[in-house]
Amino acid sequence: MPRPGNANLLIGVRKNSEHATVSTINHERSGNQNEAHPLPQDHHVNPLGAFLKRALVLIVALAALMYAGDYAMVRLRIAFPKLGPALDSVQMERLYAIALKNGRTKYQLDAQQPEVTVTCVRALFPHLGYNPCWYLRRNSQKPIPMVILISARP
Repeated sequence: MPRPGNANLLIGVRKNSEHATVSTINHERSGNQNEAHPLPQDHHVNPLGAFLKRALVLIVALAALMYAGDYAMVRLRIAFPKLGPALDSVQMERLYAIALKNGRTKYQLDAQQPEVTVTCVRALFPHLGYNPCWYLRRNSQKPIPMVILISARP
């Protein structure tokens, strides 16, 4: 085997039944040391496909980094309340949208619990089993669709 300081390069090993032959090239003795050996090129590489693959990997890596940073901030807010509250609450009205047979929609408040207080996390992404506050505030006024399913069986 060649040593790291040696200029010999191992390029192939042939095994016979009697002994193994090692082929080497000595770069000190070769005539043209600057001549580079061309590497085999794959002509089937699509540059657009390679770009899209790199872009997808970059987007996934950035999303994972954002999620990890968001989670770290939530944990820091829980550990150090001086940074601000990590959890908050949102008042939501439970308004049902009931589809009628004639195509109209009837809206009705929930008789048992017309308003509900939901705990949320102050972050970009859901953490610790809570939805983000911005998402709940945005959807707090949307009615809950109720669908009447009629069975085909008598």
